[in-house]
Amino acid sequence: MMTTLFCVAGLTLTVGQAGAAAAKPLKTTFGTVLTKVDRSMATAALPDTIYCGGYVTNPYQAGGAVRVDIHGECTAVVDNIYLSPAIYYSNGVNVAERPANFPSRAAADHFAVTNCLGINLEYFGYGVAIFTKAGYAGSPLVLSGQTPNVTIFC
Repeated sequence: MMTTLFCVAGLTLTVGQAGAAAAKPLKTTFGTVLTKVDRSMATAALPDTIYCGGYVTNPYQAGGAVRVDIHGECTAVVDNIYLSPAIYYSNGVNVAERPANFPSRAAADHFAVTNCLGINLEYFGYGVAIFTKAGYAGSPLVLSGQTPNVTIFC
């Protein structure tokens, strides 16, 4: 079953329903396009449209920690991919955030992690991905996604 979360730049974000015995974290996906507007000779070899998107995972236990992963990718190399994964308690308190830039890439992965406290706690993951490409409309392209609350005990 898919649940609609919210809309970013005209894109509907969806997540699957979490199962108690899920082998790997479910993902909140996001994506849209950058369209080339500079048609000069210098950019003639670049595609007219670059599709960019990615996902942020539900929080999950990784050893003695809670972890959230983020992935961003485009159909061509962009000038920069900025990824900022974060972990929040269900009450909205940010417990871990780890932003990073990845220049001259078509894809990048990153994660945020926080220690487990040894009790049942509800967490949600949040991720921001910013794709920058000179000469393209919609640049910088800012996308984000939030996961549902997940109870973790470790």
